Amino acid sequence: MALFFWIYHTPLDSPSLARGEPLHNSTKEGPDETCPAGSLDRRGRAAVGGASAWAQALRAVASNWRISGILNARSGSWLTVTSGRDNVFNGMANQRVDQVSDDVYGPKSLTNYLNPAAFAQPAAGTFGTHQRNSIKGPGFHKVDLALSRLVSLATTRTIELRVGVFNLFNTFNWGLPNVNFGSGASGRITTMTGDPLIMQFGIKYGF
Repeated sequence: MALFFWIYHTPLDSPSLARGEPLHNSTKEGPDETCPAGSLDRRGRAAVGGASAWAQALRAVASNWRISGILNARSGSWLTVTSGRDNVFNGMANQRVDQVSDDVYGPKSLTNYLNPAAFAQPAAGTFGTHQRNSIKGPGFHKVDLALSRLVSLATTRTIELRVGVFNLFNTFNWGLPNVNFGSGASGRITTMTGDPLIMQFGIKYGF
């Protein structure tokens, strides 16, 4: 990209103005008294300039950049609250609890994601009434970003400078709540999913 400009300016002739003569008096000669059309004397000068150098510098700084990003978002997993006991005495694992209330969620905080009062241990020798995969865990979302620039050193030689940011906004994604009703941490979230913000820098030489 190149920018060009054209300027034409005419300085006033003070002696001619003092005598009441017009600025362009074709009956008198001399550079101080007349300015024929198209002449570039000191009373009418034109200038042509360019800003291509600035444009080239801007292009050199702003070109050859590459940016890419990934948005990873998903809803929560479906969970089942288990009793943590063998209530039917058959050795079967992951036996379900009785659900005694539809208000299965607490305030959905780390320490009280599920409402423990909504569940109870089944009577001995019976299966629980809680429906399988009816509890929805917390969702997950994060943004990854990569920025790189390709710098040409010669005809066939390049250097690529790269920075990668994982979990750009340092989002704290909750893990799954503890669904073992027989555990002291039942209904609580004690883990996180994914990683905190991580930055990586790299350089690649091509030839």
